[in-house]
Amino acid sequence: MAQLASDNFNRANENPLAAPWVIPQVGQGIQLVSNQTQGANASQDNVAIYDGGIAWPDDQYSQATMVGPFDGANTQGLVIRWNNTSNGYALVLGPTSGDAVVYIVTNGGYVALSLPSVALVANDVMTFEARGDLLTVRQNGQILTSLTDTGWRHGSPGLHTFNNAAGLAWDNWSGGDYARTPGVVIHETARPQKSYSVGKAHVR
Repeated sequence: MAQLASDNFNRANENPLAAPWVIPQVGQGIQLVSNQTQGANASQDNVAIYDGGIAWPDDQYSQATMVGPFDGANTQGLVIRWNNTSNGYALVLGPTSGDAVVYIVTNGGYVALSLPSVALVANDVMTFEARGDLLTVRQNGQILTSLTDTGWRHGSPGLHTFNNAAGLAWDNWSGGDYARTPGVVIHETARPQKSYSVGKAHVR
C-alpha cells in the first residue's frame, strides 16, 4: 500500500477536527483532545474523513493506533470509501467486548456484514482495507478477517467513534492507496484468515 496522507495529531485541541479533515454530518464529528482523537458528540456515530484535495483511489486503506484505557460501553473504528452523505464501510471495534464488526452504511444506517471476535490492547495498529470487492481488517499487520461486498466503490478513508468518551481515542492515522506493502510488518501466516460473504445481515 502507498501512503497518501497521515496525521499524528500533535497540535492544539480542535472541535471538530479542522481541515483537511471533513465532518460528513453536522453534530456527528471527531474532535482532537491532548494530541489524540475522540468522538465529539454523545450517543452518536461520530465520523471524520480526510480530504486534503486528494483524489482517493477506490482501492484504499485507513490505519491508526488504538489508545487506552478503553471505555467498555462504547466503540471506536475506521472508515473507508466514505462520502458526505454517510455512505461507506465502517470497522467498529469494541475493545472490552471483543467485537470487530464490519458494517456497510447507507445514509447513516448500519448493517453488519461480519462479526469476528478479537482481543484488543492499547497501541494495537488497526488497518481497514478495500481492494475491489474484498474488504480486509488487520491487527498489527496480521489478517483478522476478510469479506466481500459490492455495495460501495468510491469515497474517502477516516475515523469513527460511537459516543464521546475519553477512552475512545485514536493516534497516528494514515491512509493511502492499496498498491504496495505499508510500513506495518505483515505476517499473514501467523493467524488463519477468516472469510465471509454477505448473508443475513442484521441492523445495528
